[in-house]
Amino acid sequence: MVSQGQSEQKHPVEKRLWVRREEDWPQTKLLLLILGIEIPLIGGFWVWNNDPWYYALFLTVPLGALLLRSWWALLIVPVVFAIGIALGILLLPLLQGGWSAVQDRLESGLEGVDILLFMGTPAIIGLTALGAALGVGLDKWMQHPSES
Repeated sequence: MVSQGQSEQKHPVEKRLWVRREEDWPQTKLLLLILGIEIPLIGGFWVWNNDPWYYALFLTVPLGALLLRSWWALLIVPVVFAIGIALGILLLPLLQGGWSAVQDRLESGLEGVDILLFMGTPAIIGLTALGAALGVGLDKWMQHPSES
């Protein structure tokens, strides 16, 4: 039989700050790093092939830098974004019409690249810096949430 004193004892409730277990964080951090590189790559591809390109620029660049959660994002995200733009210029015509379509695209000129480079590069660097600053702060908070 259980006495009344034992049944009234409350077990200490464990305070959980995160939904995921502590052992799962290495996999989660790796997933965030992969997404931090993949999102700007897809955003750069989207910039070249869609008319409202500024949505891709203003959403994917800071989000990718935020997910990387490091100051290295200032170097990684703009390069990956530029690779995505290059893939958009070359890969889409190759998939749609073959090598002759790529040659036609390159011979006809690449309208818009000069504007994108002139106006987009400062925006990309600024948005990457904003995302990296937020990501570094988020990473510090994730490591020590009780100190905030």
